[in-house]
Amino acid sequence: MSDTQQMDVIVIGTGGGAKLIRPLANMGYRVMAIDSGRLGGTCLNHGCIPSKMLIYPADVVREMQAAGSANVVGVPPDIRFTELSQRVSQTVDAESDQIEPIYRQHPNITLVRGHARFVAPRVIEVNQQRVTAPFIAIVTGSESVIPPIPGLESIPYITHKEALRLTTLPPRLVIIGGGYIALEMAHFFSASGSEVTVVTRGDILSGMDSDLRDRYRQLVSPHIQLIPNASIESVQANGDIQVNLNQPSGLKTVRGDQLLVATGMTPRIRDLGLDAGHIIHENGQIVVDQRLSTSVEGVVAFGDVIGPPYFRHKANYEGEYLFKHRFEKPSALPITYPPMPYALFGHPPIAVVVIMEQNATGPIIVGRAEIRSSAFGMAMNRQDGFVKLIFDAKTHALLGAHGVGIQTPSMMHMPIAFLKMNATLHDMLDTIYIHPALPEVIRNAVRNAASQI
Repeated sequence: MSDTQQMDVIVIGTGGGAKLIRPLANMGYRVMAIDSGRLGGTCLNHGCIPSKMLIYPADVVREMQAAGSANVVGVPPDIRFTELSQRVSQTVDAESDQIEPIYRQHPNITLVRGHARFVAPRVIEVNQQRVTAPFIAIVTGSESVIPPIPGLESIPYITHKEALRLTTLPPRLVIIGGGYIALEMAHFFSASGSEVTVVTRGDILSGMDSDLRDRYRQLVSPHIQLIPNASIESVQANGDIQVNLNQPSGLKTVRGDQLLVATGMTPRIRDLGLDAGHIIHENGQIVVDQRLSTSVEGVVAFGDVIGPPYFRHKANYEGEYLFKHRFEKPSALPITYPPMPYALFGHPPIAVVVIMEQNATGPIIVGRAEIRSSAFGMAMNRQDGFVKLIFDAKTHALLGAHGVGIQTPSMMHMPIAFLKMNATLHDMLDTIYIHPALPEVIRNAVRNAASQI
């Protein structure tokens, strides 16, 4: 074992860690970037980007199928599955591959391809080399949760990582899980032509607003078989894959050609040597304070590895905070999160920012409007969604928003901005909305709330 190498900064993970690697190297710090997988992290390689590249064609298919409501008819569309899958994989691989030469050519970046493990406080071993630095960032992301289902270990199941790389469309796909990943994958494969069955232990989208969840279920049911409240007793392969369920109504067996396990994500902290590094972790995630510091001075963690919510935009915000307040303009200011939005990109899509109606405390006013209530919604002759706005009943301040239906992830950026500005119901009323753009449904929801004052 050679002597310990000294760096200024070590970043473990090149996904969210990219918010520190080149910016700090450009400031003159000697940065070591360590990654054991494809560069760019989960979002680029097997998360947000490839999934949305697959989901967009699925959206087009569903929109064309729904075009009859606007008096448009024609030949049913067909996704060229293999060609699409190959294009998506080639595109994200090219994006990932271009990162390495950028890092290799930077005089202040040392790129190491290997698994990092703490062997002492602020001392990391990678590829049998020890390295240390006064500032270390752990940005290792998250990985799939695999539930303890009898027989699963002997079944050739896939997770979302493999699902995004399939080149042959399974005629029948069984998905275990009812969250965002499961339902986005269900949307893509069903629109591509698979017969999709989604099995969940409880209800789909647990924790979601019940009105929103009910509308979503109503709209996807023609395309996806949903089996909620099912205990999975076992799985087995016998010519095809059999998933044996126990429901309130009795025993049931679901059959498929492919099994996708999408039961959630968990921080990737396995074999990081956190105990050797004296880094406290609880409930499967690294513990950090309000400055994203771990229990060891000079070691920070951010992104999925510190726990939910598992959003790349959250990790990006945290990385930018660390760059600014630890290096660019050093300060002791704690991180304060602006309104946190998120979305499910299905058909229909769902979008939420901050709180939903059921999570509000104290007296509130709920403004609601159906998408069809707007002029553009009427033009589309759509019956598929709505928006809810949550206001404080006393101050009339906007507290949160959520919606389901076409373009809701884009429309939700209006409430995001209003929330950031601490806007009230009256501020939202005193705003000119483009007519007849679809975001007028936001205005209609504000008007509905105002009528309750």
